[in-house]
Amino acid sequence: MNFALSEEQRWLQKNARDFFAIERPVEWQEMARQGWPGLILPAKYGGLGLGFFELALLMEEMGYALAPGPFFATVIFGGLPILTAGSERQKKLFLPRIARGELQLSLAGLLTNEPGLIMKDEGRGFIVEGQAAAVLEAQGADWFVVSALRAGSDREHGALSLFLVEGCNPNVVISKLNGPDPSRNLYQVKFQGAKVAANMLLGRPGQGRAVLQKILACALAALSAEMAGATQKILDMCVSYARQRTQFGKAIGSFQAVQHGLADMKVTLENSRSLAYHAAWAVECDARNNVVAAMMAKAYAGEVFLKAAMDGVQIHGAVGFASEHGIHRYLRRALGCQGFCADALSLRERLARALLD
Repeated sequence: MNFALSEEQRWLQKNARDFFAIERPVEWQEMARQGWPGLILPAKYGGLGLGFFELALLMEEMGYALAPGPFFATVIFGGLPILTAGSERQKKLFLPRIARGELQLSLAGLLTNEPGLIMKDEGRGFIVEGQAAAVLEAQGADWFVVSALRAGSDREHGALSLFLVEGCNPNVVISKLNGPDPSRNLYQVKFQGAKVAANMLLGRPGQGRAVLQKILACALAALSAEMAGATQKILDMCVSYARQRTQFGKAIGSFQAVQHGLADMKVTLENSRSLAYHAAWAVECDARNNVVAAMMAKAYAGEVFLKAAMDGVQIHGAVGFASEHGIHRYLRRALGCQGFCADALSLRERLARALLD
């Protein structure tokens, strides 16, 4: 495989880098005017019709800038499940509005082995009950993609279904969770007998696990690219600081300990980026090993990101602990990313089972 970027891909990178470099709050509608919410949506639904690899390149630039907002939740957790499993009516109803930036979505119940949500038949529709933890950007979500087990089903292997539940449903209660990263908002969402119309079922009843497996691979691959971009920014900040900061009459970049630290950061960054690009390629091609590739990328990129952030704070010395300096924000994001979607330990356990089975 060849990861040499095309002219269009390089333009996408540069455009995103320039867009996020302007110091201002990034508005969702501004991103929509760039066409990014519809980046991977087909043109017939108002999207740009690009591939997942281009989405990974955009996520890398968003990681470089630590761009906040509902992009990840809406595009990865909202748009992709509808594109993957939705009926033609559902796609026409939701996807063009996502592409135009008119809707924000999120996913409740990605990790299906957690105590979470159950569904019951209710007349011509369904009732959803239970709670989902760590739901991304739930407060601003117009709709939730909800994964729920049929009542009485086995948690590991029971029938799982996906639904679209409106965020303004009176039986949906949202509570803010505290976390290390204030730029990535997580919430607990309780569904207290929320009614769901039959036409808001995504796909067929009981077929949700296969869809969630694909969404998990997409989420892990996109997150890996984001973390690689953030690690690149840490390296750039550290190199710049090491050239400017002097101690004992010399730039600290002339000291061997600092040089070795930066060299190690560069090596692990390139490994992280390679794994992220491979995962994005595997997802785009729907390769047989796409889930394995995404798990490897996330497990490695998360650890590299965290170590780079911690080392970066040390290289900056006392100023690295000051709230006025931006590097602490990258440490906060790195800490928040460790358990987001799945932590490195659980991913390694799943990888080991996949190798040994």
